[in-house]
Amino acid sequence: MYRLIHLIVKTFINAEKGLGKRIFHIVSQLTPLICVELIVKIYKSNNVVLVYRDDEFYGPGWHLPGGIVRYKELVKNRIYATLKKELSLFAEDITKISYINNFEVIDNEKMVRAHFISLLHIIELSSEKSYL
Repeated sequence: MYRLIHLIVKTFINAEKGLGKRIFHIVSQLTPLICVELIVKIYKSNNVVLVYRDDEFYGPGWHLPGGIVRYKELVKNRIYATLKKELSLFAEDITKISYINNFEVIDNEKMVRAHFISLLHIIELSSEKSYL
């Protein structure tokens, strides 16, 4: 039975290229999702950057920049991908990335995307970006 399941997965799904929305939602019902959450400090200040999201799972609101770690993706690569996607920041914009702690979120009311383990990092920028 397991061999058949593995054969089907290998034939129809390439997790390294992305699962697709439906399969991703199924996976999120079976296991916690590992995320990065980023505290981005504005250059030479104690202010941090928030992003506004309005999604189907958690509705509208301000959040720390963050993203779900993909299969076989290094955490540091997800950090850089998140900074680029959500804030248009690149490696040369960053002075330091420091791991702070992890925290866990479980939403007992939800079935899909209801359990997250977040790796919290602080990001120090190398200079002030005029759009932040």
